[in-house]
Amino acid sequence: MSGEDETEWDYVVVGSGAGGGTLAARLAEAGMRVCVLEAGCDARAHEMSCMPEDYDVPGFHACASENPAMAWNFFVRHYSNAEQQRRDPKCGPAGVLYPRAGTLGGCTAHNALIFLYPHDEDWDHIADLTGDPSWTATRMQAYAKRIEQCRHRPLWNVARRFGVDPTMHGWDGWLHTERAMPLEASPTTRWYA
Repeated sequence: MSGEDETEWDYVVVGSGAGGGTLAARLAEAGMRVCVLEAGCDARAHEMSCMPEDYDVPGFHACASENPAMAWNFFVRHYSNAEQQRRDPKCGPAGVLYPRAGTLGGCTAHNALIFLYPHDEDWDHIADLTGDPSWTATRMQAYAKRIEQCRHRPLWNVARRFGVDPTMHGWDGWLHTERAMPLEASPTTRWYA
């Protein structure tokens, strides 16, 4: 880095979304000097941000994807075959909309870090649409359980060792699901947008 700030950093994290923001906060909590680079802006301070509460209040997160201060809308094609692409009901003339957020917090501003499992009909529809049985709800439930490490149901984690587990959570995967941990990041973290 050049300019006024010649600080040395232990880590530079690119992107402040669910992965980058969490990593930066945990490194800072561990006493590291962390620089976070974010391509978006701080939606609260942006002149186009007509509704900053959709950024600050998790209950309003559904409106955040429409906030012009942070909405980055990308259109993608799921299939190279045009006929197969047209069968996708989410596809419009430009492709399938993938709303992304360019702001501090990244796409967590859109999804409020909510982890949920889609309805079985959604997975089964994808399996029918693609002709690929690996997308069925039963298969996806097995995958979800393999990747999740549930940390917010400790009593059920103990009970499952005795054969009792009605939760559908996974317990030994790499994706930690937990309640919010509102620790403040260390002052050695600096955010650049």
